[in-house]
Amino acid sequence: MYLYDGLIRDGLHMRIDDNGKLERVLSVDGKHIELPDVNLVDEILSIAETDDSNYVIAMNYLNTVYKEFESTEGLEDGAKVFDNFLRSVDVIVEGLIESIPVLGYLMRQTIQMKWYEEYELTFLEKVNGVIDMFHHYLFVSTELEFLLSDLSQSKELDFEKRCNVFKYGEITTAYTHTKNGLEQEYYITTVLEYYILLVNKFLEMNLNVQRCKCCGNFFVTKTKRKTLYCDRALYRGGKTCKDVAPKAMQKYLAKNDEIIKAYDKTKNKMYKRMQRADTFGETEKSISYDEYADWLFKAQQARNNYRNGKLSAENALKIIQID
Repeated sequence: MYLYDGLIRDGLHMRIDDNGKLERVLSVDGKHIELPDVNLVDEILSIAETDDSNYVIAMNYLNTVYKEFESTEGLEDGAKVFDNFLRSVDVIVEGLIESIPVLGYLMRQTIQMKWYEEYELTFLEKVNGVIDMFHHYLFVSTELEFLLSDLSQSKELDFEKRCNVFKYGEITTAYTHTKNGLEQEYYITTVLEYYILLVNKFLEMNLNVQRCKCCGNFFVTKTKRKTLYCDRALYRGGKTCKDVAPKAMQKYLAKNDEIIKAYDKTKNKMYKRMQRADTFGETEKSISYDEYADWLFKAQQARNNYRNGKLSAENALKIIQID
């Protein structure tokens, strides 16, 4: 891995080979952190499968701290609330570094580069910028699920409404001539840059995406032949969905499919209502980001509890579906 021909820049330096292998080095305060090599496909699918409920809880907490600015009086009072907000952000980012290192480090980098150093911004403007950054990841997670769902159904991708976050991006690229020929490296400083690059590289690979009828996760097959179940070892004894989805489970699987369809349909509807608020302002059908995040938290919990046998299909649907 080269770092701009010896020039060290804080951020993520990444190479992607023809098979989708990612080599990633984080440069933080002049120090290099080598992240484990991962496959691009696995990285994309893992994002889609991540339970966002803990992330939503953290966001809701930040929103409560943000609301304290409404009652601040004077510069000194605002500075105290801002310091409290940044301490809360630091705790959340540290947790992300432990669970999803590339996400946590890129968020920290963005905060340091764009808000700690922008002295001309007000405290409120800085806080809005940080919260927007956190929102971006949830937008990525939501629209990636839309994208994979549409691919699994052979639908044309809608980059205007359903996958808009991936429509456009500018990524800094370096080229170096080595003994192996011309090699390419990407330099990334934000969460959005990272996921926009991965998603568009994923699309370039023109892979066959399918959705498991048993666990509901997305997976990739070598051929376009319809495959109902994935072969991931998700159960005791290393058993896969192909192993545990015999005819005896057809009644459960039919219900599971109903839950997945209801979740997808309602998620799409709720996301559009949130987008409507951004475009047209508050209307009868629009909802705020907080309302969307609150629904997403409850819906994911209901879906997961149903899969784990802790909630009936009927009760799960009551939580997931919204008029």
